[in-house]
Order: sequence, then C-alpha cells, then structure tokens
Amino acid sequence: MFCQWQFTAPDDQVILIEFNSFDMEDGDDYVYLGSTTGVSPSARTYDFTGNAIPSRLVSTSNVVFLSMDTSKSNDMDYRGFQVNLTAVNPAGKRIHLLIIHCTNIFYTLQVDSYIE
Repeated sequence: MFCQWQFTAPDDQVILIEFNSFDMEDGDDYVYLGSTTGVSPSARTYDFTGNAIPSRLVSTSNVVFLSMDTSKSNDMDYRGFQVNLTAVNPAGKRIHLLIIHCTNIFYTLQVDSYIE
C-alpha cells in the first residue's frame, strides 16, 4: 500500500515535523519525507523504517510531502506511526498543528487540527 499526503503552510512559514511514535516493519515498511512527490531517491529527503523514533525536523519550505509505503504482508505486529506537523513562523511561534496517526497496514488515519 502506498499513501501520500501534501502539507502546505502559509508562504511565510515552515513546517516543524515531530514523530511521537514509530513502529514499522524494518526494511519492508517505510515513511518518506520530502519537498516533492514520489518515492524516488530524488523526491525524498528522509526515509524511515523500523522502530526508532525519528528526530525533530524542520522543512526548508512551506510544503512537505509525507509518504507511507508498506509491504503486502498482513503482519499486525507493528503499530505504525504518529507525527505532528506544525506550521511555524520564522520566530518559532506555532500557528497550526496537524496530527497524523497511522496504525498497522490496515491503517487508521486520524487528523486533528487546531490553532494555538
């Protein structure tokens, strides 16, 4: 299964990316982050697999593409991931928060959004 989402902040903001949990099948299931679409090496800036929670990241522009590529196995032993994407202004003030929660290969996508 391959899913991709585009997140766009206002032009004068960047996106803070913070993973709260991460548990994907190592070497078979991946989460990609980049500034363009697709899973080719040129399209992705970061790729994550396994169960180590990725470090906090800040985008270089106001657009981030997040992709999830999972194997076709029905292995339910992996919990998926939860990531917060926050639009921030150059001074670091949080403007919008979006929470994505994907669980196992039959994923549930939970999106919460609010303004601080």
